[in-house]
Amino acid sequence: MDLGSRLPAVVFGILFLFVAGVAVADVPVIDYSNPVGEVGNPSIASAIDGELFVAVEDLNLQWMYIYHSIDGGNTWSYLWGVTGGTSGYETANPSIAVGEDDNYVTWVYVAFEAKHADGSKSVDLLRFQADDPIGTSDYETIASNIVGMTNPIYPEVCTDSPPYVGPEHNVYIVFNRFNTIESAHEAVFMMSEDQGDTWGNLFVHASDPHAGKRPHVTFGGPLGFPGDAFRLTVAFERAVEVASGVWKRDVWARVSRDFGATWDPAVQLTTSDDDESEPRVAAALDGTSVVVTYTRDWGDSGDMDVWYAYSTNAGVNWTTNQGLATSSSVDEVTPDIAIVFNNRFHCIYWSEWDIFYSWADGATPTAWSNPVVINELNLGYTNPAVCASATMPEALEAAIVWTDYRGVDRKAYFDRDGDLFADGFESGDTLAWN
Repeated sequence: MDLGSRLPAVVFGILFLFVAGVAVADVPVIDYSNPVGEVGNPSIASAIDGELFVAVEDLNLQWMYIYHSIDGGNTWSYLWGVTGGTSGYETANPSIAVGEDDNYVTWVYVAFEAKHADGSKSVDLLRFQADDPIGTSDYETIASNIVGMTNPIYPEVCTDSPPYVGPEHNVYIVFNRFNTIESAHEAVFMMSEDQGDTWGNLFVHASDPHAGKRPHVTFGGPLGFPGDAFRLTVAFERAVEVASGVWKRDVWARVSRDFGATWDPAVQLTTSDDDESEPRVAAALDGTSVVVTYTRDWGDSGDMDVWYAYSTNAGVNWTTNQGLATSSSVDEVTPDIAIVFNNRFHCIYWSEWDIFYSWADGATPTAWSNPVVINELNLGYTNPAVCASATMPEALEAAIVWTDYRGVDRKAYFDRDGDLFADGFESGDTLAWN
């Protein structure tokens, strides 16, 4: 990769479309009718201009639905659903990201897990331009014939735009797979240097019989800082044997300072005998701070808490074993973390059927605000998602999506953060069922 040809931004396969629903084996059917099923596992991303995109999984039909909002989340439009129709092709665990090209056209990337009729799995990618989703949509398989996996693959996607735009903005994916030759679980990284046209540079971050199941990836690139401060950070789980035949997961991180070409040695962020899992990572875009959040089984007691580790020098050194939500009377699990530029780290998590939000300073994430309940009713589900928008005031830049069962079916809901609702948004605006 020619790093010298990559210029900082000035500003802050084949797809078959079957509108009638005619299925071809292992090719997704695209449907434009409104969904009716129950949804979960949401993912959210913001474009530079503030346009929001959400992908959710239909838990009954094994479809994937995509929505967008051009007014900061006040109203939402349904774009389409993706499924395999009658071919046995099922979709799950979507992850969504955006990037700009050199004409300031927003590209949307949705990575997801595809489950095939023969029992194998694949990592697939749907991409399209935000201003012409149907006319520019494109679909491809990134990694195929993944076998021996009883657990989800959990693909996660991000881009390095901003701070880079142009034909060279990269797309990055991490996922879990099982290596049948080595009988080992692997946390795998892949990248595309041509906006998703071709994929390569496969790198295995962890490989052992008891490795973790859920890696996450983010890009941080401080504008105006030295080039080596630009970095990809991957967080992942590994398991250690704490007693004979007893394995517990730890959280690790690894940093690349050359856009995924090479990687620093992996750093272990958790050192207790507790089970620590579900890491999520966020990195400032115009600073050097990085935060990794995760779920911890405190004292192996069944008391689940949210903890974190952070770095203020782009992953060179880490401060570890920091408590974020650690009540002994309730559980706190499945955190997500986001930041835009160097404003605030935004963290959300699930606790006793509510979704909680807290933030910390982007430069020194050492103290977190008092948690605020986001959802209106005590019916929230785990795995909420958050992103940060550069077009909103700092107190409103966190965009949050979760699912709850307040109606007939489990649906997805959206809100800004809980500090202030001066923009007029009501807590718990639905995505497409208003």
